[in-house]
Amino acid sequence: MLVEKNASRSRYRVEEDIAPLLSPIDNWEEDPKNARRHTQRNLEEIKNSILSYGQVKPIIVNKESGIIEAGNGFWRVCKDLEWTHIAVIKVKHDHRTAMGFAIADNRTAQLAEWNYSTLKDLYIELDTGEKMPAIGFNDSEMEDLMTRLGDEYHKSEITISPEVFESH
Repeated sequence: MLVEKNASRSRYRVEEDIAPLLSPIDNWEEDPKNARRHTQRNLEEIKNSILSYGQVKPIIVNKESGIIEAGNGFWRVCKDLEWTHIAVIKVKHDHRTAMGFAIADNRTAQLAEWNYSTLKDLYIELDTGEKMPAIGFNDSEMEDLMTRLGDEYHKSEITISPEVFESH
């Protein structure tokens, strides 16, 4: 269940269980040395996700420096949406640990691979004729994936390169 507040002094939309972690958004700042760039497309997809689901996981911030270690793009979009509060986990990392964690958080997610046949099955399940929920893929990307996989497929034999999604 989402807890939502949209009053003159407070604005946020978070999952009920992380509401106790709410903190004023202006207490934290983007990492000026964030090695991960957020493209306009990325920020739009984050925004779509926030508008669809609210905040369901906290960002990670350094309690001493106030710098965001994980969740910079999410924080930026929340600021653009004029949120006043955001759920955070506060960590006490020294500078070297903070840098290492920030890089590792981004890189480990990047190393994951899609199971495209499962993605196709999930997409088919989501495609009920109603408005498609925010999933981070645009219609063209999903149409391309569905065409490449075809109607008949063997789950163990499917390999589609990530370039399928990078061409759009």
